[in-house]
Amino acid sequence: MKFENIHFLVFYKKWYCLSIVLSFFLFIKENHSQPIKKPTWQIDYEESYIYFEIPSILNSLRGEIKKFYLVNFKFYGNYYSLTNNELWIPVKSITTNNFYRDQNLRSEYNLNEKDFPYIKIKILKIYPFNIQENYYFIDFWVEIKNHRKVYKDIAFIQFQWNQILANGETILSLKDFQLNGNLILNFVFSDNIKIKYKIVIKRK
Repeated sequence: MKFENIHFLVFYKKWYCLSIVLSFFLFIKENHSQPIKKPTWQIDYEESYIYFEIPSILNSLRGEIKKFYLVNFKFYGNYYSLTNNELWIPVKSITTNNFYRDQNLRSEYNLNEKDFPYIKIKILKIYPFNIQENYYFIDFWVEIKNHRKVYKDIAFIQFQWNQILANGETILSLKDFQLNGNLILNFVFSDNIKIKYKIVIKRK
């Protein structure tokens, strides 16, 4: 009787160990079959804005961009990982708070929304200017109607584990994109467009 009990205990231990090993492998298989969920980053529109101004002899033309989108955005906790990220601006989101003027801006004679629905911006390089004060040089290109121009500017950029804040101003030349400010309702405008922005990107 005692001999039979020993056999039973040996069998039980082997079965118990086998069940643990099988459970472990099943756990590994199940978890590896599930894709690892990567953090997503989204623009906080309540805190973000992009304003623009085209100077004029009589009265400057002012407007804003209501919507803008991140495209394949990646960030790994350091400033240089922002390289190659893109921001797309739908032409239909550009407004000067004047219906007829906005229609003219989006027409084939200006931004041509039908054939070129987005203005695209891509970061080429980012490197410190005054890292203690969170100021960085940014090399970027802007593409409007298949015309692309590279610019360099300085921006305030603040990094946190769950948020990125970019704040700055820049000037683009309409001539770089074969656009003419004078076409806008026949007013005499400058060929430069001043842009002021604050973009807040939050981790979701």
